[in-house]
Amino acid sequence: GNFGGASFDYSFNNTANTTPTDPGPGFVNFDTTTQNAAQHMYIDEKDDGGNAITNFMTTLENVTSAIKGFVRISKKFSTGDFLVFNISDVTHNGSTPNGYYTIDVDSSTGKAI
Repeated sequence: GNFGGASFDYSFNNTANTTPTDPGPGFVNFDTTTQNAAQHMYIDEKDDGGNAITNFMTTLENVTSAIKGFVRISKKFSTGDFLVFNISDVTHNGSTPNGYYTIDVDSSTGKAI
């Protein structure tokens, strides 16, 4: 993406899911509506265009370091509205190709989108 790394196009659903829940194809959401306090992010296996992110997420799942990577969520066409989180764990839920991922996140920077 424009910040370095891979980019995927998703729509953000600001409905909090305190238990792991499939956000639906093309959607991502958090476990709280207070975005910068999120501890879990839920992302569908397919982005807005119906493209699977399974291979990328499997790579993240297999990283053995404490921080597996970073996720940056930004408001489309507004580079100043974004959040950045450390990724500490990735869990696949459901069955491919209709599953979703729970991403454990922390240490947010940026402002709410």
